[in-house]
Amino acid sequence: MVHVDEMMSIGQFSKATGLSISALRFYAARDVLEPAAVDPGSNYRRYADAQIDAGRLIRDLRRLEMPLDMIRHALTSSQSEREQLIRDHLFRLDQMVHRAHSVAQSLGALAPEMDPQMTTPTPTAGSVATIRTADLAAALSQVLPAVGSDPEQPHHMVVLIEGKEGSLRFVGTDRHRLAIRDLVPASLHREFSVVVAAAALRRWQVTLAACETDATTALVLGDVIRLVANDVELDAAMVPTSFPDYEPLLETAATATSVVVQRSPLESALASFSGTQPIQLVATEEQFSIVRDDTVVDVPARCSGGPAHVGIDPRYVRDAIRSAVGPEIVVEIGECARPVVFRSADDGTFLTLVMPVKLD
Repeated sequence: MVHVDEMMSIGQFSKATGLSISALRFYAARDVLEPAAVDPGSNYRRYADAQIDAGRLIRDLRRLEMPLDMIRHALTSSQSEREQLIRDHLFRLDQMVHRAHSVAQSLGALAPEMDPQMTTPTPTAGSVATIRTADLAAALSQVLPAVGSDPEQPHHMVVLIEGKEGSLRFVGTDRHRLAIRDLVPASLHREFSVVVAAAALRRWQVTLAACETDATTALVLGDVIRLVANDVELDAAMVPTSFPDYEPLLETAATATSVVVQRSPLESALASFSGTQPIQLVATEEQFSIVRDDTVVDVPARCSGGPAHVGIDPRYVRDAIRSAVGPEIVVEIGECARPVVFRSADDGTFLTLVMPVKLD
């Protein structure tokens, strides 16, 4: 048996496999790749060298856009079975792209002779990271709604941008909620951590919206952080403030109830609850419901972890759902004082934490 002291931390394992830390936590929660050991006191996760190959396989299969259930199957399959799974998956992807390409042509959005392929990223001199423009634009759209807007609390009108362990992370919070998006950049030349005013990043959004979706954007770090995209350069001053210590909030409590729900039915259910009056999320082994006063709307879901309920602001739930990645969302409900976690069920690279509210 490998001694715990000889195992890797989650950060070391992230670097060895190319999977972001939030993705590793997500895969552990979804029983895809669990740590070899978890310290019962600190909840620190440790991974063994023997798990590296599995981690890298998950990374590569996710790059193929393979669904999570299929990845579980691939991890326990023989080499020949795994290769057939990949061929079958690529065939389905090819058919999807062919159909999408045909529809785009019929809508006049794509010339018949065009072959939709990604352009090769070209690093900019002095850049700390390069990233697909569409990915950066999506990350800003997901995180900025969670940033504060009260001028009397300027320390919440900022976004944390971090490059570490092969991942590019964007974090925003207004005290009531916290949004995190992890991206895998085309390149990350060195680790960095900066705090930037949200207003500057909204200006970036305008520039990114005018860029081609398959273009590449560079981030250059000096006295300011600079966005270089489509021959346009925009500077954003770094704010001399410390960002709140949010990392402890990311650990899923052992007693948390997990609800996996389709985005569309959840959005439809929320439409029944207008205004800002708090709603209650109620989970049992058989059912997931949204409740306000005498109104109860049941939502089809897969629940695990026991019964749970929590009061929450419906506005923040809508934002979390709207920003999520993929068709399924994981809702984690823990103890009454812990934030409710909304994760993208596909790969866990986007999550929103929302503080509960007290119900009468």
